[in-house]
Amino acid sequence: MINEEISKEVGQAAQTIISYTIKAAKESINLEKEIRKKMNETLEKANGNLKSLMGDEIKIKDLYKKGQLENISIDQSDLKDLKKELKKLGVSFSVMKNKESKNYEIFFQAKDIKVMEYAFKQVIAKENKKEKESILRQIKKYKDLSNEKDKTKEKVKRKVKEKVKPNKKDMTREI
Repeated sequence: MINEEISKEVGQAAQTIISYTIKAAKESINLEKEIRKKMNETLEKANGNLKSLMGDEIKIKDLYKKGQLENISIDQSDLKDLKKELKKLGVSFSVMKNKESKNYEIFFQAKDIKVMEYAFKQVIAKENKKEKESILRQIKKYKDLSNEKDKTKEKVKRKVKEKVKPNKKDMTREI
């Protein structure tokens, strides 16, 4: 009797688990269909050109045609990191070297100002992280400095003691 009741409960639990699994599978299939549909729509908007969807360097002419242009002057050391960050964030930009100041001008659309600020913050944060010296190195450096100071103190103490100690010759009396 007890075994029959237990087996009925187990059977019902298995059926509910199977029904929930089937519902979840149907939902995931519907979600996948929606995602594919949206991807196809965005590809149609980009005319099949994936690079136009992703951030990339483009000609200044093309940027000018699209709308308002903004520019920022930057030196070569930060250029590589900034380009990498802008491509990752999907910003269309153009880089031009300024011959007079030997800096680079980055041109972008005015609508991307917020994204540019974010990219600059990211680049600066990465650069600061690179410049930070590790704590272990700092500790080692200060240990070495303190050891050197201790050695110089010992040398000074020895010299002072040697000067203060009277010689044996001075202690013997001449009669």
